[in-house]
Amino acid sequence: MSASSLTTLVYQVLEDIRILLSSLQDFSPSYFLLWLIEKCFCVFGCVRRLGWLGQTMLGCTSLVVWALTAAKINRIFTVQRVASSERMDHKTVLVTGCNRGCGLMVATQLAARGATLILACRNMQKGERAMQRIRSITKSDRLSLARVDLSDMSSVRHLANQVLANQTKLDVLICNGSVSLTRLYRTESGLEVHFATNYLGFFLLSNLLLSLISTSDGRILLPASGAMWSADIQPENFNSQKKFLPRKAYANSQLANLVFAKHLARKCQSCGVSVSVNCFDNESPRTSSSPFGLWSMSGRVSGAETATHQAVSADGKQSTGEYFSSCRPLKFQLKPMTTS
Repeated sequence: MSASSLTTLVYQVLEDIRILLSSLQDFSPSYFLLWLIEKCFCVFGCVRRLGWLGQTMLGCTSLVVWALTAAKINRIFTVQRVASSERMDHKTVLVTGCNRGCGLMVATQLAARGATLILACRNMQKGERAMQRIRSITKSDRLSLARVDLSDMSSVRHLANQVLANQTKLDVLICNGSVSLTRLYRTESGLEVHFATNYLGFFLLSNLLLSLISTSDGRILLPASGAMWSADIQPENFNSQKKFLPRKAYANSQLANLVFAKHLARKCQSCGVSVSVNCFDNESPRTSSSPFGLWSMSGRVSGAETATHQAVSADGKQSTGEYFSSCRPLKFQLKPMTTS
């Protein structure tokens, strides 16, 4: 039996399912079960007529798909949740990139704990909708909206100046909103977009607000997804001057955040500045090209839970220069070339 014949059979089975489900008035669970068993035996008989190579390839493919699906479903239902019940009633938190995904989940959880939130988004219309959604869920009236384009350093400076002018303290800065693109884009100032949005914007905002955060013994949280383990930082090509590889550009930006977090944490400790700086595994970048929504959903939930844990728990204050995943710090050693 050829592969085309097997494909035709699969399409026929799917068409039979469509016809069966379209006639719900004649639907019978027992009839459907018998029909399903009959079709399974039919497919099994067709597979048996395949050659040994076809059977082996089909079996290996099915096993891999089953294993990946089972692992992902297990992860969805075993996401580590925030154990701390700490309230945030007198805390001010700035969250960037919070109009959807991980940032929106974090902002919603913190608003439910009573935090005063500054929601920083690039698109003000989407930000307004996100704020209304958070307000409807949490009934919080301590929400404000600000605009920032993390790829534009002048926009980042404008946001920082706004916060410094209007706030007397800032307890937590949560940098969120990474992008993952498949083509090379540059900003008006010539910066590669991964480099500008995922790293440089966070770097600048953290430094500009550091003095305000230090007045409340605050915390800075930076994103660093697991993609960073495949990073290969080359200083002469950090802005993709010589070569652009999308996955490497994204991975490098994530590793750069971790290196920056560790460096800033050491500087704060040596200078007596009481600010903890940590990274959280955000896992699901914005504008990802993955067609599997379920695949990225668990990553967003896990990243949101981890960021919330770092923002509210004692771990987030006692630890600094650490990388958190699933609400737990991971211990590892960076390569000397990376840290330098």
